[in-house]
Formats: sequence, structure tokens, C-alpha cells
Amino acid sequence: MSIGGVVPSLLEKISIFDSSSDALDEIQKLRDQAKGALILSFVNAHAINLAYKEPDFCSALQNSDILLRDGIGVSILYRAVSKAAGINLNGTDLIPSLLNTTTGLRVAVWGTRDPNLSLAVEKIQGLDHCVTSVLNGFHDLDRYVSEFSNIDADIVVLGMGMPKQEILSALLKEVPPVRGGCLVVCGGAILDFLSGNIERAPDIWIKLRFEWLYRLAKEPKRLWRRYLLGNIVFLYRVILISLRTRFEK
Repeated sequence: MSIGGVVPSLLEKISIFDSSSDALDEIQKLRDQAKGALILSFVNAHAINLAYKEPDFCSALQNSDILLRDGIGVSILYRAVSKAAGINLNGTDLIPSLLNTTTGLRVAVWGTRDPNLSLAVEKIQGLDHCVTSVLNGFHDLDRYVSEFSNIDADIVVLGMGMPKQEILSALLKEVPPVRGGCLVVCGGAILDFLSGNIERAPDIWIKLRFEWLYRLAKEPKRLWRRYLLGNIVFLYRVILISLRTRFEK
């Protein structure tokens, strides 16, 4: 896809909010109105890079009912095209807030692997929710689709990472859930964080917008390509987009 195709279409789709409480209120309102699966996804710099390479992933993001801005990279992109970026809304913070706003939810937990998966389930159950389905993140997509058509869940938390979870969410949207208004959340590493086995960056790193650097220092083998090479590619694209935007004016 061209630069002109991927980014403007995703930026137009992203919902911008001034506070996390506004975002939570909107999610709850849409969930109350939904008759089927309601898809919540997040767009960060890594997602933008993937969207250029993988059309199915890009389409899945576009298919989301709620798309939120995640990270400093996309904020820089918004400034490059002279648009307001709103508040940063990452799944690591927003998903626990979702789970904390209401008790007694039926929750399906799909992603990561043990011991992190079991520990995340325990954490969710400790918030007075009922976990109705548990699957690790390494099954074929058909396994999850089949499970979705047979479980009673208010929320499905997907912790499989991009692009698998987003592509799966698009498939789930086509399956009538047992319970109307089921919220499907593409949560990335959220289950690993909930397990406690992967720690968040200290507050000062988060306030300085260096959480990505903290994660890179903790997991260099897994994340160096995404954060070092990926950020260079992303910033190059931002420059091209900025120049194109100015030229078109």
C-alpha cells in the first residue's frame, strides 16, 4: 500500500479522547448498544509499520469498532499532519481500568502461555470476574473462532500480539456470540503484565515517554528489531508524510 493510503485511513479511523474516562465511557456506551462482537484495538508505531506490509492486518484494524492511539510515535505522526493527538491510550493501562470499572463480568482469556496465562487468570478472577474460557495464544485461528461461538463472555481479552490478535478479532466479528454486546479487546502483552512476570517501567520512564526504551532494555533479543529498526522506518515514513502533507497544501 502507498503512504497516501495506509496512514490517512487509519488516522481517520482512530478515536481521539481528552481523558481515559471519556474513552471508557464511550466504550461502555457502544458495548451497551452492540448486538454482537465489539472490537477494541490500539494503533502504535509498530502497528503502522505492520499495516504497510500486511494488508489483512490493515483491514482488521479498519474493521475495529473502536481504534485508539497508543504511544509517542503516533502522537508525532499526528503533529506531522497538523492534527490533535488527544491523550495516549495504551492497552496496558486501559484494559485494567476496563476490568476495574465493573465486577461480575464473564471474561475469556486468550493469549500468552503458562505460567503467565494462569497467573493472569488468577489476577482477573481476583477482581471478582468469572473466567469462562482460557486458551494460550498459539492455536490456529479456527480454534478460537469455534470457542467463541460456544462461550458466554462479556469480554474477550486477546493477548497474542500483532498481527494475529487483530486478524482474529475480524473473524470473531462475523460470529454471533452467545452473549450480545461482547467486547473483544486486542491487548498485546497485557496478560504478561497482569501476570506480574513482566514489569511496567517505573513512573518516571512512563512520564518521560521512554517506556519503550525500558522494555527494550529488559527484552533486547525480542524487541530490538521492533524498537530500533522499526522506529527508524516509522520516523522515515513520518517525514515523507509530513512533506507530502505540506506539498498538498
